[in-house]
Amino acid sequence: MSFRIARIIYDWPKPWDGLAPAPYYLTKHQKLLGNSLTVFCGRWNKSGGPEKISGVSIISFPREPVEGVMLLTTAPLMSLYFLFWRVFNKVDIYHVHGHFGLYIYLYKFLFGWLDKTPLVAHFHNTTAGRIAITNGESVNKDGFFVKNIAILLSLISDKLAVKVARACIFVSKQNIDEAIKYYHVPREKCFLVESGVATEVFDNKIQKGDKKQILYVGALNSRKNVESLVASLQYLPDLYNLKIIGRGFESFVNKIKEIAKDTGVLERVIFEGYIENAHLPKYYAESAIFVIPSLYEGLPKVVLEALASGIPVLASGFSIKSPISGLFFIDNPTPRKIASNILKIVQSNVKVDSNYIEKYYSWKAKAQEIQKIYEHLVEN
Repeated sequence: MSFRIARIIYDWPKPWDGLAPAPYYLTKHQKLLGNSLTVFCGRWNKSGGPEKISGVSIISFPREPVEGVMLLTTAPLMSLYFLFWRVFNKVDIYHVHGHFGLYIYLYKFLFGWLDKTPLVAHFHNTTAGRIAITNGESVNKDGFFVKNIAILLSLISDKLAVKVARACIFVSKQNIDEAIKYYHVPREKCFLVESGVATEVFDNKIQKGDKKQILYVGALNSRKNVESLVASLQYLPDLYNLKIIGRGFESFVNKIKEIAKDTGVLERVIFEGYIENAHLPKYYAESAIFVIPSLYEGLPKVVLEALASGIPVLASGFSIKSPISGLFFIDNPTPRKIASNILKIVQSNVKVDSNYIEKYYSWKAKAQEIQKIYEHLVEN
């Protein structure tokens, strides 16, 4: 059974930052299953995007001019265009990711009695869960618009999404528990589909390096707890270094450089900046371990990329459905605890089960899981 899918997702490459690779590869593999897809997404200025997929229509909109105002700028613009487009196009499934769909959720709330098209709400995290787990700390460290506008609208978006969706997809069991606790979503509407990885790009066949290199890939902000990771180097032998790939506000980058300087490890921290997704495999391959000590996550794509590359991972801030060989969790990731765990994992020569990742976490497998959810909605 094939479907005509309208995907609404803010993050889409290029650039390949954050969530962007996930919807791209999911869409690519859903197309291979015989579905027809139209994607409504955000577009970074001068990025060279949006990235195209043969046979998929990509409709993009300029991203927020200032962080925190996406739901007041790009989202309403996209929604108005989407509703106009919808008049002339047939759709079987609305697949809406995150808060970008706020006004689509509102439309379905007001006019769902008229528009019976099933809506699937895809949660990569929950705003209420993020606030609760970090005791509001990560929110308080955000900028003015994020703290005073985006968070409030994101909460409204989450609550509307669980009301109007026929199915809610979550990337972790923890996210499901949060949605039930804070948004009172019926459990029967909840489906667990963990994030996937492009195993066609990331694999364990690349020659591995022998350096005691620690790798971090991701946004540079306090929620990711990069400060503690940098500070952990002072408790590790001098032959260990840390390579950081990603970008953030200059003020935060300067902050972690100051931490590195104050703890005497500045020369052991390498800032690579932004690296396009397709060029990341060699960085994973030359590393001894991947570390992401976040305060809160859904299921980071970089964790799966590292595991698919055969690199052990030390992580925090999320949970998974089943244990994965090579993935280790740490509670309360302080610098000293991070260092202790890194030593233990690296010195034990852990083997990562990359075949397990290929079988259960490839985007091909995830597209098939979601296809079954669509079929369930149509049959019921």
